[in-house]
Amino acid sequence: MNSTKLVTFFLSLAMLISCKGGDKDNQNATAEPASDPNYVITLNATIKKSDNIQLFFKETTDDNTQFSEENSVRVDVIGSDKAQDIVFKLPTDSYPSQLRLDLGLNKDQQEIAINNLNIQHAGKNFSLSAADFFEYFVPDTTYVNVSKVTKTVTPKVAKDGSFDPKLFSGTMLAEKLQTIK
Repeated sequence: MNSTKLVTFFLSLAMLISCKGGDKDNQNATAEPASDPNYVITLNATIKKSDNIQLFFKETTDDNTQFSEENSVRVDVIGSDKAQDIVFKLPTDSYPSQLRLDLGLNKDQQEIAINNLNIQHAGKNFSLSAADFFEYFVPDTTYVNVSKVTKTVTPKVAKDGSFDPKLFSGTMLAEKLQTIK
């Protein structure tokens, strides 16, 4: 079992253990903020085909600084017609100011429905509804089509054959991140 699958397994196991009942059908319920010192970013989305989702983060607001593999977290996602939580736990002592969400490697990926995004750190949290999500993240239209009406992102192959479906956080999210630092 590779390290990504092992991490995914343990995160899934931890989520199962921490669930204490409640309305499992209510995907938009906000959990009590955890006192975890790490940033935990949870994207609730419907991703129909199995894929690997990656979250990049920068700890500076300098636009000249590039996103890097060292400051990223990957999560394997099993395709499903049902909404699911995709949980990214940032390394200890990471303080993100900008995010980039890469929506997979699967060129056959279908439309992805965004339900909400929750960010927790040290007992504080904030959530973005599906409608708010598209106010805080800017799509790279070379690789994705976004519908704010249906709250969906559809990955696409660029004219040159490249594939890198991604969305970037804007200044509004940087301000929100400061409130839970």
